Amino acid sequence: MNALKSIIESSPRADYLARLVTRRLGQPFNGQHYRQALFEAILDSFHFDAIIETGTNRGSTTLYMAQRFPGPIYSIESMNNYAEFSRIRLNSYSHVDIRVNDSVAGLSALFEEQDFSDKTVFIYLDAHWYDYLPLQDELDLILKSHREVNTVIMIDDFAVPHDDAYGFDSYQAGTLDYPYIESSLTRESDVFFPSTPASQETGFRQGCAVISSNRAVASKLVHIPLLQLFEMQPLLYRG
Repeated sequence: MNALKSIIESSPRADYLARLVTRRLGQPFNGQHYRQALFEAILDSFHFDAIIETGTNRGSTTLYMAQRFPGPIYSIESMNNYAEFSRIRLNSYSHVDIRVNDSVAGLSALFEEQDFSDKTVFIYLDAHWYDYLPLQDELDLILKSHREVNTVIMIDDFAVPHDDAYGFDSYQAGTLDYPYIESSLTRESDVFFPSTPASQETGFRQGCAVISSNRAVASKLVHIPLLQLFEMQPLLYRG
């Protein structure tokens, strides 16, 4: 039995088939229905030119996004077996490009390869897992090095200040909370959190943060009922 398990885990195709048969492919956005609704509300509020994801894992969220967004989706995964698993799973979605790379290096390469200047991009950051926590470097790259891109950033597993019932990740390198990312924000950035109480959410009930890269982006996010502006941020724009 252990030998069979080892074979399955070492073969992305065998792993995919085994999980398909046993219905263990995983749910998008941690199985959280309100998070899924939030993503769709954001999608309805913008005309995105592309979606970028870090941390593909087995492609559950990638698939969900691909089924709802026809434009280019770039997903960056550091583990070869997870990337290959997701390529098999999303084989019929030609607009999805799954790349093997460290999240920061992958983002940097993508920004050099694609001209996102003055375009609007949704970026889902979910690559935090091992000893190295890339979140600050990811945000510095997006918000400071590429200010010309209009971005909506969603960070998974993030502490929600007004609702400690939401789960969040904490590592030796840092905790995914507002103080950890504050230095990576710019004067144009605003931070939003879910307005839905964790008690009403489904699935793993992990928190998230949504960051706007500039005031034009924030002016649309502020009208989404599923989001709540973080008032500790100095908000220059009103109305």
